[in-house]
Amino acid sequence: MPVPKRQYPLLPLREMPQPKQTAPTLVRKGMIYYLLPAHTHYISLFIYID
Repeated sequence: MPVPKRQYPLLPLREMPQPKQTAPTLVRKGMIYYLLPAHTHYISLFIYID
């Protein structure tokens, strides 16, 4: 699912963390992140902001 880079200026798509890397952070942030699809970029975006 292509995402315009202008919507995510803080974190380029090529630098998006992989699911294996974000899993521990998701556990610390909260189970709400698991409700989001892994292929979306919102998870990494929220973690980056938080």
